[in-house]
Amino acid sequence: MKICMILMNLGSVKHDVRVRKEASSLAKAGHRVRLVAMQHPGEDFGKTMDGFELRLFRLWSRRLPRNLIAWLLKYIEYNIKVFIRLASFRAHVYHAHDLNTLIPAWLMARLMGAKVVYDAHELYTGRPVQTPWLWRRVEQYLITRVDTVIAANDDRAEVMLNEYGARELPSVIMNCPSSVLDSATGRVALREALPLEVRTKRIVLYQGGLSPNRCLEELTISAKYFNECAILVFVGNSSFFSESVLKGLVTEHRLAERVYFLSAVDSRQLVHFISSADIGVVIYKNSCRNNYLCAPNKLFDYCMAGLPSIGCDFPPIRRIAEKYGTTILFDPENPKSIAAAVNSLIENDTTLSSAKAATAIVASEFNWEHEERKLAEIYCRL
Repeated sequence: MKICMILMNLGSVKHDVRVRKEASSLAKAGHRVRLVAMQHPGEDFGKTMDGFELRLFRLWSRRLPRNLIAWLLKYIEYNIKVFIRLASFRAHVYHAHDLNTLIPAWLMARLMGAKVVYDAHELYTGRPVQTPWLWRRVEQYLITRVDTVIAANDDRAEVMLNEYGARELPSVIMNCPSSVLDSATGRVALREALPLEVRTKRIVLYQGGLSPNRCLEELTISAKYFNECAILVFVGNSSFFSESVLKGLVTEHRLAERVYFLSAVDSRQLVHFISSADIGVVIYKNSCRNNYLCAPNKLFDYCMAGLPSIGCDFPPIRRIAEKYGTTILFDPENPKSIAAAVNSLIENDTTLSSAKAATAIVASEFNWEHEERKLAEIYCRL
């Protein structure tokens, strides 16, 4: 079967691990897969990656300022260039990642007599977007006209069924790490990347995007209430937000010896890299419904690395915490609540050991090998 995947996001092929895993798994299953996506600065992967074909293109309009008119021009240019690349590869299935790629995927599928998969990484209109009322109407129209809908977790699948108009409960493919890890030989662990004088401390780790609306300000401030044996480490690409806001808070609250920043690592090395930490942090700001019904792949990354975690008290995280006991919950907008969750683990060896043991159970149930079998079954039905 020929499959054409379409990706448009603010990140890149390099950083969208979910897309790469799905494309690679389908290629491994014997399908011919082509991924069409925007090319970001510094990306030059050639025409193949992990067993699938790759067709990247640049947007001239990306240099335009951020406003509604410029956004519209960018999206028009994007669709034109996508259509050109889709026309050169007649597929049996057009697999759209997120709502902003569904329009060209659906139109091309109609022209070619092919099937279309809507793979919703997010509740697209449940987060800040340009013209949300328009996107909601687009989604409600197209979601009944695709062949399969995929959601990132059970909570979002229920919303798409009950409110967005999906004809049946969407299939759920979670963005879990692989349980088959590459050799760690020659790789540097997180603890080794820190200054020598703090390597014996208990490490509280946040890994992921360093951007606003994630309560990272509250997390930074919480470090001053940690037990003296603990430090906070951020692992992620440097941003204007991290350099100005987060590091500004470190200076303001005199936390230079309690908070550290490390660069992001390749996703294939992540589990090994973070495994020398002690506690992982899963935190989002309840600023939109998409965040509240989050699909926290960080939680599963931590479990695969054997790390107990603390997490914001939102439904998907609460469900894992209550069922498996890997996670202590907190109020993400209260620094003292965050610190209390950290201290409840590092000051109680029994609680810490129990949570750590439970991570192995979660890792055995939530891994990519399990999710890719579900993806293969979806394509068998198609």
